[in-house]
Amino acid sequence: MLRDFFTDRAYTVETAADGPEALLQLATFDTDLLVTDLQMPGMSGLELIRALHAARPDCPAVLITASVDRELPLRQLGLRAGFDTLCKPVDLDALAALADRLTGTSDASVVRASDQTLFRNPT
Repeated sequence: MLRDFFTDRAYTVETAADGPEALLQLATFDTDLLVTDLQMPGMSGLELIRALHAARPDCPAVLITASVDRELPLRQLGLRAGFDTLCKPVDLDALAALADRLTGTSDASVVRASDQTLFRNPT
């Protein structure tokens, strides 16, 4: 769903099967924004964000969770650790506005990795 949504918004989208594959993508894809699910195969979204920030501390990230009970603690952690949090079901308009704000553009590129999405500005 996110792949189609961002493709329709003129973002470029690539895919990966899980968190470890997303890390490989991050090594070769100049990402402007990472959007990841908290729960996914191979590693958690938090682990993926930590790995991204170890190499690219300036790259913004959005963590998506299905657990309303975990949203507030994750949001507070995100404020300290440099990522935003959204709760499922994701409001696509809110996600698009957040992606545009974090990337500074509405013309970015996206990598979709099973439960995560990476954005890159085409310029």
